[in-house]
Amino acid sequence: MFRSVGPNPAPAAHSTTPPPKNASPDENNNHRRRCAPATVGNGVVSDDFLESLPPKRSKRAADSIKSAWKRHLTHIANTDQKRHFKEYRSTHEHYRTLVYEPENTDIYPLRKQERDKWIFFCSPAKRPTLRYPIVALPAVAEAEQSETAREAEKVATVQGRFKEVLVSDKRFIALCPVAAGTFDHRDEKRLDPLRAIASLVFSAVINGKLIIARNAGTTLFDYLAEGGQLPMTVFQALVRDVDCLHALPLRGGAFVRDIKLENTCIRLPAGEPLPPGPLPSAQLIDFEDDVLFGDELLQLRPEHARGTRECQTDALMQDLYAGPAAGRSAAANALDLYGLLLMMVAATAPPGSDLQRAALCEHRQVPELDVHPGAMHDGNQALFKPWIEAHVQDGHAEDVRQLLTDPAMFARQHPERLILAPMLRFAESTTPSSCARSNS
Repeated sequence: MFRSVGPNPAPAAHSTTPPPKNASPDENNNHRRRCAPATVGNGVVSDDFLESLPPKRSKRAADSIKSAWKRHLTHIANTDQKRHFKEYRSTHEHYRTLVYEPENTDIYPLRKQERDKWIFFCSPAKRPTLRYPIVALPAVAEAEQSETAREAEKVATVQGRFKEVLVSDKRFIALCPVAAGTFDHRDEKRLDPLRAIASLVFSAVINGKLIIARNAGTTLFDYLAEGGQLPMTVFQALVRDVDCLHALPLRGGAFVRDIKLENTCIRLPAGEPLPPGPLPSAQLIDFEDDVLFGDELLQLRPEHARGTRECQTDALMQDLYAGPAAGRSAAANALDLYGLLLMMVAATAPPGSDLQRAALCEHRQVPELDVHPGAMHDGNQALFKPWIEAHVQDGHAEDVRQLLTDPAMFARQHPERLILAPMLRFAESTTPSSCARSNS
């Protein structure tokens, strides 16, 4: 029933060093000791330890930390990468390659267990540090592997048609191009207006053969393939963030163009029951090369079409890439919302049900069956009716039905920008809008 999205991922590399006690994750999902300064190098240092010192001593300590941080950034900016692993030298304008040498084992005994080196990609531009995990561990029995290592193996399943997992751990994931391909250079400054959207998990093209990103978990495609089913609440923040993207005050908004199960992750292992308590939110990955700003829509031509056929319609693509200028923003808006709705229906429907199959739009793979303008039609609307009644606000049910039935016609009839979040019912409504939350 599920489409193949690439070869099996490589085994995860595992760290032998446990996370520090009394630690909390930072914005890049690294663990951060509570005694570390909250901000360094920007004139502000806030720390429980420093605040317990006399004011003069606290200022000297803070100045010392700031000075050391500036020296570190200078060191990074002037690092000669030529002596490092040639294939991992950074060509990214904001990152330099630094290598962790496993020496001084008399002082740091845990380094004896690490046969290779750690590669860090540090940023003089103050972007979050990335790490490439290439630790080669001694062979150990499965029973001796840590629970953290086994969890990392379950979580890292990200892959696609053009890239595949090279190595991963619980925090980071490194991808390489399939076959003999290479990754194109990316204009990072173009993406800066989007970096406050918390549901977007950014990746960095380190060089033509390496992309590194925070490990966002299991793709929903893999999660459903293992029989998983999710509640609507995991999509609440994502829906609001997509609305925020569309309403972005800069450049006429932003549109993702390829929202689908394969490009959405959740930090839950596939094939296991949902854990008790609040669940993590779904997040978008692999969007950087597909996202478009509103002021770019007029430049589109049919040859610029991107995305996945099952998550689009031919009429919607015609309007977006070749239609009148006045309707392109509405078409881009409808495309994202249509993809979001299909994904939510598929993820919340009973595994293997007719409703899930309808939301996966498998009929679009068979030309003679692909005769409807949208996923919902007269022959299957009874399948969608209970879902709409359960998850859509009464006053918006007709809009959602129209959007699922013919998204292109819906876009032509609604030139104004439609906001999806208020149309849906979520069991919990405590998640705040994340338009202004930071996620580097």
